[in-house]
Amino acid sequence: MDCKQFQAWLEQRDLSDLSEADRAARHKISCFNCRELAAKDEMLDKTIARGLAKERLPDHLEKLVVLNLGAGSSSPRRFSPWIIKGASAAAGVIALLLVLFLVPSDNTARKKFGSALALDHIELGRKHPVDKVVNLPDWLGDHAQFGATLPASSSFYGLELIGARICVIGNCTTVHLVYRDSGRFVSLYIIDAKQVPAALQEGKTYTSSADGLQVKLWRENHQVYALIS
Repeated sequence: MDCKQFQAWLEQRDLSDLSEADRAARHKISCFNCRELAAKDEMLDKTIARGLAKERLPDHLEKLVVLNLGAGSSSPRRFSPWIIKGASAAAGVIALLLVLFLVPSDNTARKKFGSALALDHIELGRKHPVDKVVNLPDWLGDHAQFGATLPASSSFYGLELIGARICVIGNCTTVHLVYRDSGRFVSLYIIDAKQVPAALQEGKTYTSSADGLQVKLWRENHQVYALIS
């Protein structure tokens, strides 16, 4: 490497070419003028660096640098729509399993409550004595603490009222009215809706079977009625 080539290298300072840097280093050792030129160039670099270090970086320039650094970095990986849909479906299945196995559904709660009422109805003749009732509204006013009232309309109104009782079914204080229809018992249960461990929509009748009996549940005027026959 001659002096002109050294000066060109010094201006460009291509340190990525190790062979060229090695030749420049050997020439600097053998040439006094180029060695002195390299020393002055190095001193100039240090002086400029010290001066720049004292200067505050303009806000817009700092933001520009940050933006360019971000643009130069690898962008976040984008997942395909199929992967996203698959993940969503898996999350939905997990949520459904949690609901089914960890949270009792309203349907299950209704069936359990209906089964408890049916069992009480079956044991009516063996275990549950009832009071003779002369005036049902007066009896309800004297015995039903939550102000139980009869439903607006029902097919049992033409049946013979055998008697009534207050009982507890499923931790719910319950009014139990017993009717007779062609030699068989028909039970009407009246419960405060706040106590019933199942969600019932106003005006909707829920029908199920328990122990061979038909159970009808419905909500009306903040009360839940159960008719079992």
